[in-house]
Amino acid sequence: MTACIKCQTGRFTSPLSSPGNLSACELCAVGQYQGSTGAHACIGCAAGQFSGVRGADVCVECLTGYHQSRVGRGACVMCGVGTYSPQAATACTPCAAGKHHNGAAASSTEAQSCSDCEAGRFGDGGTCIACDAGLYAPAGASACS
Repeated sequence: MTACIKCQTGRFTSPLSSPGNLSACELCAVGQYQGSTGAHACIGCAAGQFSGVRGADVCVECLTGYHQSRVGRGACVMCGVGTYSPQAATACTPCAAGKHHNGAAASSTEAQSCSDCEAGRFGDGGTCIACDAGLYAPAGASACS
């Protein structure tokens, strides 16, 4: 007869994965975690979080400029040009007209919001476009005139 043991955090006891051996502890899969000892299952990381390694005892929040809309994932997805996100985001937010975002991520302060297009350029909600000859736009404009 095999003695039962309490699995450490990041692991779980599964009689299905170890037939006849209830004392075997399995690592939680990528995208899952277990913060308690003696658990019988792992938990999928919430949207806005991820776990990129097996055997995690916590999930990590997506960095600024990244997002994750699904539960139980092993990585976050970088926001594209013309969008931004705060930390732990479940989606990227599009820039408003007259503003832009270059896709900077992680520790960049620019990843947290969109910036005004500079004078002489207008924004279409994603990129800044130079005004045609003879036209002008102030900073943050959505059109040239």
